[in-house]
Amino acid sequence: MAANEVVVGATRKVLQVQLIDPNTGNPLVFGAGTPKVALQGTSLDLPGVQINIYGNISNPPLAICQWLKAGDLVSSVNMAGRPDATFNCRVRVEDGASVVFDWAPKFDLLFSMPPAVTGTPAVAAT
Repeated sequence: MAANEVVVGATRKVLQVQLIDPNTGNPLVFGAGTPKVALQGTSLDLPGVQINIYGNISNPPLAICQWLKAGDLVSSVNMAGRPDATFNCRVRVEDGASVVFDWAPKFDLLFSMPPAVTGTPAVAAT
């Protein structure tokens, strides 16, 4: 499976993940209380750099979670001059008491640096 690409610094990029119950194939049913979801990931390309940030559950009945400003999850400083880096990620799901009660299947995110283009964009011919 190809990794989803996120351009470093892309503040309008929204990362959405749907959590599916592996036993039923249906969207995950959240327990009582206020559940939390955290995106967690590491990269073999960038040892020591990790992603570990809470997101929000934007659509509880469909178990859709989201992280705004996905391009800010890894900084250009973290990239250490690399053009791209793949992060192996999972979503950690916590119940209202912050006890881990599930993990989403692994997926990859490819963080890429924006192109190093200089000058002003040309006006397209009409």
